[in-house]
Amino acid sequence: MYNNFEGVLAFGQQQLVNPLTLLGYSILEFVVGLILAGVIILLGYAVAWAVHWVVKKGLDQAKIDKWLQKNHLDKSIGYTSVSELGASLLKWYIFLIFLVPAVGYLALGEFASLLADIVRWLPHVIVAIAIMMFGLILADFVADKMSKAKGPAVKHLNNITRVLIIVFVGVVALQEVGIYLRLAESTFLVLLTGLTLALSLALGIGFGLGAKDQAAQIVKQWKKKF
Repeated sequence: MYNNFEGVLAFGQQQLVNPLTLLGYSILEFVVGLILAGVIILLGYAVAWAVHWVVKKGLDQAKIDKWLQKNHLDKSIGYTSVSELGASLLKWYIFLIFLVPAVGYLALGEFASLLADIVRWLPHVIVAIAIMMFGLILADFVADKMSKAKGPAVKHLNNITRVLIIVFVGVVALQEVGIYLRLAESTFLVLLTGLTLALSLALGIGFGLGAKDQAAQIVKQWKKKF
């Protein structure tokens, strides 16, 4: 009977110790994961900041902002410094690359998986912002060049061209973040075809009007010969 009592006591102690041991291991695992995640995050931010500094200096040396101001294209993105914005986007993109493995070290269960998916998606948002920034500048640049072209027909098409470029870039940016617009793509192709035909017609009319005097002289010479 005494031996039975000892067995029951040992079993009870084991049942009490096992949960405490598991709890201790869980806490230790969480703390170690938290430390590793913190180290990766700090390292990632340091690398991202260094890249930001180098890229910012390089873009400043290239005088991109001054070129945009000279061509009145800085208004396309709200007079924001392209050098600063571009370097900042790249900085956060690199930081998020480091953040993905850091989240993996956090023992947060299903929430960790959800958080990791969000972190993996955020770089696509940054790329989409960069695409839109480039698209807005390109749209205004092309529209400005078309407005200075000879021929009234071409000048009136500058706004249509600007809108088409913005729509196209917008569709590409949305696809980058995982939003696919089949209807928008089809509409864009139809509008692009119409614009191409309109430009061809405008150039043809412009060429015809510009060369009408030369054509009249050629016809006149033919009449004299025959």
